Amino acid sequence: MKSIRTKIIFIFLGVSMLCLISALGVAAKLSYNDMELVNNKANKQTTSLYSTKIEGWFEREASVLDSLEAIMESKNSPDNKTTFSYLSQIRDEKDSITDIYVAYESKLLINGSGNKLPDDYDCTARDWYKNVKEQNTRVYQSPYLDTGTGEMVITIAQPFEINGKFAGVIGMDLNIQSLFDTINELVDTSDGSYVFVLDSNENFILHPNSEFAATEQKSVNLSEVLEGNYKKGMDDFVAITDYDGAEKYLETSKVETNGWTVVLVTPASVYTQQTEQLLRAFGYLVLGVAVIIAIISVIVGNSIARPIVKMSKEIEKTKDFELQDTEEDKMHQRYRRRKDEIGKMVHAVGELRESLIEMVKELKTTSKVIDGKSTEVGDIIDVNLKSLDSVVATINEIAVGPMSRKSTS
Repeated sequence: MKSIRTKIIFIFLGVSMLCLISALGVAAKLSYNDMELVNNKANKQTTSLYSTKIEGWFEREASVLDSLEAIMESKNSPDNKTTFSYLSQIRDEKDSITDIYVAYESKLLINGSGNKLPDDYDCTARDWYKNVKEQNTRVYQSPYLDTGTGEMVITIAQPFEINGKFAGVIGMDLNIQSLFDTINELVDTSDGSYVFVLDSNENFILHPNSEFAATEQKSVNLSEVLEGNYKKGMDDFVAITDYDGAEKYLETSKVETNGWTVVLVTPASVYTQQTEQLLRAFGYLVLGVAVIIAIISVIVGNSIARPIVKMSKEIEKTKDFELQDTEEDKMHQRYRRRKDEIGKMVHAVGELRESLIEMVKELKTTSKVIDGKSTEVGDIIDVNLKSLDSVVATINEIAVGPMSRKSTS
């Protein structure tokens, strides 16, 4: 059977630990939510940085077209030979430009590479030309894989006017590998994170998995891979199973210039790692507090149980009429000074023992008196018995005398 001291300690410790663990559980949940918000905010800022870098890169590269547009719209617009010289010079100076050209409404096209086009080539029938003419603004075509270099190329084109009327389109084919290199340099892959980029039609432009890369035959769309997991992760911000089997979170940012989407993919372990560290810290805290609570429980338990145990022993001794105070009994007299119920109980038991001791003393005194009186009564009885014996003897003698005289006669 457990002692009252043990019960008190276990009850105090159990209730305290339950309250502590509940409080720490709530704190851990709130902290996890806070860290999730912090991570989301950090990832949003990161993807925004990437999209800003892409926009800045395109603005710098496309500034060439703005300069060329100014030349073509000047009062002294260049002839075909001068135009070719301008285009060739620009192409030679910019490594990222694979070709740059001017296309006229007359179907004439002058390119900086000097490549001869088929006689039946009609530049005005090309998508880039028609899109610019319809929208009357700069357009960014979907990237495609250049068969010559095996690298991704994008066409950027914009209109120019002569005498205030639409005269044609100036455009360039831009190798975007340097852009990819810039993005990859920015991404911190030490924790398993990576970035992929989609065009305005959600076709993959950049992805570390070669299976998702565009080929000469076709582009790979977002909806065609991982059973739509990427789309779900982007729309709902839920952990998805990536192509490598790991759980990942996705954060997106739009490139306003051309409608591209930058997607930052972060392993779920990056989120849970911080939570695990937090829970580990909470665990150490719980352990430390548990030790403190255990010590306090022992102290509190002893302060409550010891007087009770002592009084229990006192009552047992009283029951067995062991009324002699020992040194230990005297040491426990300090409990009488307590002002709580324990002190009252100790005081009551002490008074009971004192009353019993007084009663025993009185009984002892009374017994001595009775013993003395009984001795006196005994002596009197002995004297009376002796007197009675004398009387009996005398009577016998008197009775024997007459009988003797009769027998003689």
